[in-house]
Parts: sequence; C-alpha cells; structure tokens
Amino acid sequence: MALYKSESHLTPTTKLLTNLLQLKTESPSKTPVVLVTTGSMNPIHKQHINNFEIAKRELESRLSQVKVIAGYLSPSQDCYVSVKLGRHAIPIDKRIEMCKLAVNESDWIDVDLWETKSIESNLGFVDYWEVLYRLSKFLNEHDEINCHIKVFYLCGSDHFMRTGISRTLLKHHGFVIIGRKKDDGQIKNIENNLDRNFGENVWKESVVVINGENNNDISSTILRKKLINNFGGWEDLCDSKVAEYIKKNKILTSKLNPSQDEVEL
Repeated sequence: MALYKSESHLTPTTKLLTNLLQLKTESPSKTPVVLVTTGSMNPIHKQHINNFEIAKRELESRLSQVKVIAGYLSPSQDCYVSVKLGRHAIPIDKRIEMCKLAVNESDWIDVDLWETKSIESNLGFVDYWEVLYRLSKFLNEHDEINCHIKVFYLCGSDHFMRTGISRTLLKHHGFVIIGRKKDDGQIKNIENNLDRNFGENVWKESVVVINGENNNDISSTILRKKLINNFGGWEDLCDSKVAEYIKKNKILTSKLNPSQDEVEL
C-alpha cells in the first residue's frame, strides 16, 4: 500500500473526486464505477475516446445502480510497443502527451501513467490485469474517496478473444467489451463463451458486451498508414489538438516510401 501511495501522482484524481462528490450528493445509493483501458495508442484516435462514451452509456443503461465517474487511458510501455511496431513506435512521452491532449476537454476521462512510469514498469512488462488490479487497489485505498469503487476494464472484442476473463478477475472487477463493427460476429461467440464459463445470470452482473457501431472502424493502424504514406484525411481520425501535435512534431510523417510490410505493422 505504501508503494501505491508513493506513486499517487501517476494517477490524477481531480476529475474523479469532483464527479464522486456530485454522485454522493445527487444519487448516493448508486455504485461509483471507473473505466480503464490499455493499449499502444500509437497514436491515439477518436475511437479510443468514443469507446469510453459508448461504455459509459451502456453501463449506466444496463446496470441501473451504477454511475461512471471516471475513465483512464493507460498507454502501453515502450518495451512492448517497440517490439510490436519497430521503427513506427512513437516514444512514450509523445504518446502520453497526445493522450492528454485528447482528453483535455473531458470532465471525466484522464490519463493514468502508472503502467509506464511506475517502479514496476521499469522491472519488466506490465500486463493489462496488473493495471486493472493496481488501479482498483489504489482507488479503494485512497484517503479522499472513502467508498468502494468498482473498476471495469474496457476492451475490444479482439482483445477478449485473445485473453478471455478469469474467475478471479471477474470476482472483483468488471468488463466492457465492444465489437469493432456493428455486425461483428465475435460478439455472439463472446456471449456464448461467457455463458459456458460463468453462467448467464452471473456474468451479466459484471460484464457488458456491446455491438460495435457502424462508424467505429477506426484504428491506430489505419491512422499510421495514412501518416506514413502521406495520405489525406488522417486529421479526421483524431482530435484536432492531437492532429496539431502530430504536425508540429512530425509524428511518423518523416518515414518516406516505406515497404508494404512496414506499413502493415
């Protein structure tokens, strides 16, 4: 616990505490919920933020006794992104800055730096469940919160198909799973998987599975391809402040005539 508190500066709580106070005043019987998502965010795009809004809307609609008071972007470590993307990896400090710009005007979404700046992150790879566990522990031991907060992990259907959900994680946390497209066939497979492993009446209390929307087929891969190949229209895929930062710092745009293999990274 001492270590978590000593690294409290890595997880901003101003927005969370403001919204928690409002919840306690207006709807004290509701359970406060926090969302967190991990990923390269190389670079961050509009759908990263849209997914938070979708998750908040669906959670509060389907689980009427909860209220989402905060959401956190947790960009992945350089050691992971560099291996995954090679020379197309954007250094963590620049990815963090773009994430901060993307949520600057949000009154509930923020950036958690623990995954990339903590003592643990310097010792090796930090997996998503460690981020989830640590954030939950940190918030529920926070001196200014004084109530139980349930943390939900927000991810895409492709992430769930790779990792699944353990009984231990589901016992203490929640999950929001969003399909990439409205007709994503993985959604039905996920629901069947959850029925088999946990029982229908069990998982629906802590897992919300959402069909994708027709306009959410945006990815960092698509954005990188446009930047690397100098294609037009990439600005529409990210926040205007992020687009300005990309232009000013020449993010990925200095890569000239990459091979097809490189573009596919």
